[in-house]
Amino acid sequence: MKFETKELQTKGIKIFLEENGKEIARAYIYLIYNDLHNRPYALLEDVFVEEEYRNKGIGTQIVKEAINLAK
Repeated sequence: MKFETKELQTKGIKIFLEENGKEIARAYIYLIYNDLHNRPYALLEDVFVEEEYRNKGIGTQIVKEAINLAK
């Protein structure tokens, strides 16, 4: 049995927020193409908000932005 390979297109986007030159929040989305779908699907990964900026809605906003970009 001989397995074959095929390279697939994937695109990564980093969404982040900076304050005073410091990254305080980030999220990554990866748009993944495969033979099962006509259009790519998105994978959301590594959503992070620095501790002192938590509970201010920043995480929710960055996830909403990721969803909008993925669409």
